[in-house]
Amino acid sequence: MRALLIDQRSADIARFGRGLEDHGWRVTTIAMPDDVADDAIRTATYDMVMIDVVAIDAELHALLEVIRAHNDEAVVMVLGEFSVDERSRALNLGADGFLGRDTPITLLLGRALALLRLRAKHFQSSYLIGDLAIDLLHRQVVRSGHEIALSQREFQLLVLLARHAGQTLSRSDIIEQLWGQIQTADDNALDAHVSRLRRKLDKPFGGKMIRTVRGVGFRLAIPEQPLAD
Repeated sequence: MRALLIDQRSADIARFGRGLEDHGWRVTTIAMPDDVADDAIRTATYDMVMIDVVAIDAELHALLEVIRAHNDEAVVMVLGEFSVDERSRALNLGADGFLGRDTPITLLLGRALALLRLRAKHFQSSYLIGDLAIDLLHRQVVRSGHEIALSQREFQLLVLLARHAGQTLSRSDIIEQLWGQIQTADDNALDAHVSRLRRKLDKPFGGKMIRTVRGVGFRLAIPEQPLAD
């Protein structure tokens, strides 16, 4: 899952960015654009956009128009403390909701996933694949009753594979989803993360879930499925 954070007050929005990354999201942060047709908004698709603003004004209106033109399915959350009239105006302009600056990250995740489920049924807050359970809200991974501790990137990789369970994701798609255009990564970096995830997810349990499709990429499968590497 991808989030774009548009920032005017970095100390506030950075906390939400760290929390989203900890729960498997890939986060891109940009400054409030001087030109609302910013490349980051036009060239990538996001599941959520969070905007840190000081006023519900014409600048926000123009920004929301660009976001809706290029990311119509995204949940758009406005960060800040506003009056009822200001909130109503922002909702009419295309925002989906508001966050106080002290909002707990679990509440943000709950709101975002609930809105995404209304728009696209494939969004889930949890996954159950064979004996593997993934809880996005609590950032918890359990297999056969045993909790598995994962790094931030390992968790992001697992969530990506779980969203497409049973399907093969190409190496290039995985790299683009996890690192994006603003960071550099290659096959070696991906292989290293897959290897570490396998050691934690597969090796202790005697059933291989992460499958290599040679020349293509990887997929997450129930161990009983007759899929050969």
